[in-house]
Amino acid sequence: MKKLYSFLTKPYHFLVVTLALASFSFAIYNFGFWQHIFTIFSGNELSFSFKVLSVLAVYALYLAISILLFSYKLLIKPVFILLFLINAIASYMVNKYGILFDISMIENIFQTNPQEATSYFSLTLFIYFLALGVLPSILLLKLNISYPSFKKTWLQRLSLIIGLLAFTSIITKTYYQPFSFIGRQNKYIIKKILPFAYIVATWKTVKAHYFTTPPKYIVGGKNAKTVSTTDKKLSILVVGETARIYNYGYYGYKNNTNKYTQDLNLINFKDVRSCGTATAYSVPCMLTNLTRANFSIEKAKYRDNLLDIARKAGVNLIWFDNNGGCKGMCDRIKHIYIKPNNPKFCRKDYCYDEILVEETKKELQKAYQENKDSLIILHIIGSHGPRYYERYPKRFTTFTPECRRADVENCELSTLRNTYDNTILYTDFILSRLINELKVYENERATSLFYISDHGESLGEDGAFLHGFPYVLAPKEQKQVPLQLYFGKNTLKAMQIDENCLRNKVDDQLSHDNVFHTLLSLLQIQTDEYQAELDILSSCKKTKQK
Repeated sequence: MKKLYSFLTKPYHFLVVTLALASFSFAIYNFGFWQHIFTIFSGNELSFSFKVLSVLAVYALYLAISILLFSYKLLIKPVFILLFLINAIASYMVNKYGILFDISMIENIFQTNPQEATSYFSLTLFIYFLALGVLPSILLLKLNISYPSFKKTWLQRLSLIIGLLAFTSIITKTYYQPFSFIGRQNKYIIKKILPFAYIVATWKTVKAHYFTTPPKYIVGGKNAKTVSTTDKKLSILVVGETARIYNYGYYGYKNNTNKYTQDLNLINFKDVRSCGTATAYSVPCMLTNLTRANFSIEKAKYRDNLLDIARKAGVNLIWFDNNGGCKGMCDRIKHIYIKPNNPKFCRKDYCYDEILVEETKKELQKAYQENKDSLIILHIIGSHGPRYYERYPKRFTTFTPECRRADVENCELSTLRNTYDNTILYTDFILSRLINELKVYENERATSLFYISDHGESLGEDGAFLHGFPYVLAPKEQKQVPLQLYFGKNTLKAMQIDENCLRNKVDDQLSHDNVFHTLLSLLQIQTDEYQAELDILSSCKKTKQK
């Protein structure tokens, strides 16, 4: 202890401290980055040793140059204590889950509620935060940093920056080929470099939200109206959470995760791609008439969405949320956020999705009595990780053993998938309950249910976990989602839709781009925004919708 005190109280030149901070940050917090670099060049025709080291050296030097810009007496300690604490958590997310920090990830973080955020807490994360965040912060706080005169400080800082830039240029010129190779083949790797990745992504997100002139609001559905050929409609839209097709019995999976709906005559589409890999991106994308090719969160904020248009057409709407919010989509309709105050369905700070069935049952009865076209939207928590075991009651623990911890990367993959399978099974049960509630009214109303997930999930394939990867790099498990349709016994006939034709389309390649237009069709809403080519039902209609 005496030696440590002596070490910390001994004066250290600010440039020595700066270079030490750069070395420490690059070596400790960027393990995921330089591990990726080694993977890129391993077995490549480019020679391994010097070229790999040159790439690592250049990024380390750039980090040192950046740190020098903050190496002022009043800045260096508070700035780097903050960075240490953030880097500890960020490096955990990169190393354990393979997360990359881009605008969509920062958007997702900003929109994460406290309940969702706490679900990521684990002993491993606490150890990371303590060892890589708190401990270095304490040491830096106690460190004695010496500064020469103001003039010398500036001259020494400037000289070192020029020297490092020159050295960096020499290395880059000498080993241009590996840098070119990385630039062409691994453009997203920069999103792993801490703290650059999250600082740049956060600035871009803040800039887009607060320092960019918002676009003109686009009003939709000006002449929207229902052109119903049926009785009044009772429809349910279920926006799933983190469900992927690879764990669905309907799509050939080994476990029977669909036993509750298997006799309910659902139509299950097999090849459906999500718009994004995070809720904050996918939900607005599926509910606006923007396609993935031209979608952005900012564009979605400044236009009427499907629910706005349906409201203008006279449809009665209500949104029930048992997840992280509607991402702005339900702001102009009636919406209710489920609070964990019902002991029958809730535990501590979360509720099982069964609570939504009870709410839906009451809303269906009300809609039936009012005799209006109605759409009930349910945003379920579904299979949201990493605490998958909190998404279903104990009686649905069908596949065992389970992974009952938040740091899922430390579970056996078989137990992790068992736990995830239980969430899919429970969602299947929820859908069966909702369909049975619709059946009560199917003799007098046109009833239907539309279920689709916002994105998929990685469960250890190629070392990846959870979701939120940049779309270009995201594995298929994060992008292929279930889409299921249910129609009451007279609904398709009344809508003049050929059921056999529709069932023959289950192998078609579809995406979130189809949701907006198919729901307009399902609700029989006529509007200028409707595009028949993106309507799943359109080609099977005997009378085409305009």
